[in-house]
Amino acid sequence: MSRVTNAILAAHVGRRPNDEIAIVNEFLRTNEVGGGEFREVTDHASGNKHLECRVYLSAFNHADTDRIVEAVQQAPWRDREMVQLFVKEQEEELFALRYCGSPKGC
Repeated sequence: MSRVTNAILAAHVGRRPNDEIAIVNEFLRTNEVGGGEFREVTDHASGNKHLECRVYLSAFNHADTDRIVEAVQQAPWRDREMVQLFVKEQEEELFALRYCGSPKGC
């Protein structure tokens, strides 16, 4: 039996590749957080404009959501104030904001 945790991660504006997500994924692997890792899906968006953020998705199995938050929080984000993590547990209907890097709050 599984218990899925769905996650959406939005990060800084920019088209350049970055290392931050690699650090998040290394934390998730090292700490065995539900077998998931974030994959960038930014280029799969449609429209006649580019997204003004990077978007990553993942699905975890039997994950401790606090550890997913910790993985995102510990990364050396270039523009931390632009980082947001949304999580939806299997039985929940909506995503909830679980991490916001802005010192002003979200």
